[in-house]
Amino acid sequence: MDCHIVSDNAFFLKGVQGTLIYPDGELKLVNAAMAKYAFHPHPGDIVVMYISDIRLRRNIMRHPFIRECRLMIILKPQCVNSVACKGHFPWVLPWNIRPEALSLCIRKAAAWPQHLHDVSLREWLLFLYLDRGGTVSSISGSTGLKAKYIYELKRRVQSRFGLRKCNAADILLCWDIMALNPPQENSTMMI
Repeated sequence: MDCHIVSDNAFFLKGVQGTLIYPDGELKLVNAAMAKYAFHPHPGDIVVMYISDIRLRRNIMRHPFIRECRLMIILKPQCVNSVACKGHFPWVLPWNIRPEALSLCIRKAAAWPQHLHDVSLREWLLFLYLDRGGTVSSISGSTGLKAKYIYELKRRVQSRFGLRKCNAADILLCWDIMALNPPQENSTMMI
């Protein structure tokens, strides 16, 4: 099992190269701009992403094997609850995580069963609408659901993914995480 560190930040990659130790396989550092050519994970591999460019992160998250990898996403600290290296993948980590803590998370990921977050069709559709530019009031008006319920559902999903104080960019991340494992229920059901 290899560990791929993918980033659009050359300083981060340089720092990781000098401090991170991964004894269970090969440590592969990948410049996110070159991921199309240099990023070839296998099912079960560990993938750590620290990518500021949302489009670039989104493209890499659509890699055919990414859903079969142990994915960790590093984000700005105001959006991340805490360093929680447990539960379903992907794990969301703060950008200021210390190298020792990142090494520990990678070692834990290697031993952790590879399961993705399960989402209901209702949650999936809500974030699909939000990703497509829908507002809570427009979703409320078209579905008949109360805005308070929609806000609560949104907050619950974000909390489950380890996010807090989320903005529009984080809603896109939630959708990208949900797109890794779409619900298996009847797709004609509306929220």
